[in-house]
Amino acid sequence: MDITESLKEIIKVSPTAPFLFIGSGFSRRYLGLEDWEGLLTRFGNNLQSGFVKYASESNDNLALAAQNMAREYSDFWWRLPEAKEISSSPNWYKHLTAPLRYDICEYLKKIPLENKILEEELKTLISEKTIIDGVITTNWDLLLESLFPTYKVYIGQSNLLFSNPQKIAEIYKIHGCSSDPKSLVLTKDDYEEFKNKNSYLASKLLSIFLEHPVFFMGYSLNDENIASILGSISEIMTTEEQREKIAKNLIFVNRSKGGDDSISETQLRFLDNKSIPITQVKTDDFSKVYLAFQGKERKIPAHILRIFREQFYEIVQGESLEKKLYCSTDIDEIIKSGGDVEFVAGFGVAQKGYSDIGLKAVDVKIILSDALYDDIPFDRISVLENSLDEVCKKSIYTPINRYINADPNFKPSKSSSKNFKELFTMDAKDFSKRISNGYKKSYKIKKIYVPF
Repeated sequence: MDITESLKEIIKVSPTAPFLFIGSGFSRRYLGLEDWEGLLTRFGNNLQSGFVKYASESNDNLALAAQNMAREYSDFWWRLPEAKEISSSPNWYKHLTAPLRYDICEYLKKIPLENKILEEELKTLISEKTIIDGVITTNWDLLLESLFPTYKVYIGQSNLLFSNPQKIAEIYKIHGCSSDPKSLVLTKDDYEEFKNKNSYLASKLLSIFLEHPVFFMGYSLNDENIASILGSISEIMTTEEQREKIAKNLIFVNRSKGGDDSISETQLRFLDNKSIPITQVKTDDFSKVYLAFQGKERKIPAHILRIFREQFYEIVQGESLEKKLYCSTDIDEIIKSGGDVEFVAGFGVAQKGYSDIGLKAVDVKIILSDALYDDIPFDRISVLENSLDEVCKKSIYTPINRYINADPNFKPSKSSSKNFKELFTMDAKDFSKRISNGYKKSYKIKKIYVPF
């Protein structure tokens, strides 16, 4: 079965690009990291009783085991010679579980991201041809940030709930991140707090699940975290049409473990014995899935679109227009991936001046206003190179010396050289005489000073 073409057909139906929902299996596949139990076992090995004692006493409830282990780990950690210096940091999280959180984060931050396993698969995922709109993850490590360095990262459930994500070129780390120890959803108390807000998170994510194909990678179909989130999303859907639409958008990618590639319809069961139909993909070569993300075309990079959407959102909300939607005079500074921009629309004040595109529209009135009042923040060499030649072709009486002096080596074109020559030595008094009465009235001239 050609799963790439089959998945392209699924994606083609959607007007938007896919989202990825990434679990711990993704980091195990590409970084060789432990699963959650393996991670807790690593740090439990520092204790006399080990992690297995706490796992056994918690009936293998890993969140409860982590919470119970945290006290003994704290006693162990505070006896370390470096504990006092580390805890003196102003960012230290003052909590019983802080030592365990800190060591987990330090371990994950030191994972060498350049030593990736199955690197060719990842190269397919992060190819310039790949089009995805964003990533949701329960992982704590920094692999996704390294794969998508231009994406904006939201850390923790609360950060996402109280922000205005644009659902494009963003990473939502809903269980926290190793860059912030207190953000980790680690213990039983953390999970209970997370579940209490699950309905709010579900409402925040609902539009993503309705509008985008969502590819779950690194999760089993029995994962309680996913079942809980999808269960909450299912509860807030009010129509059968929504349920049918979201079912078509749920695609789980799992290893075939040596079997043949396959795509099939199956059911994902929730904790209350409810279920929802999903699409399950099985393959040992995930690059076949990643190639399916290269079917759509996007002329403007996703992170640039997110910036525009973010700025438009703020403007619509009534925030100040200043410093919004400035487009660099060198578009390559923004669009490093080489995409073609056919047009850019924006509102507000570009404090850095006009872009090259704006300078093409400069006319004699703007030049006169600049000469009289010095009130427009032109870059004079840019005006000289992009505008003045055309202005002089259309208007003989144009003050040009302030611009020519900015670049003594500048040579006008033959078609406008006569006008340049005629006005080259024009002084302020002569210029004042040549301004028509209409211009004088328009600019309300009383006393003219032309800073040539």
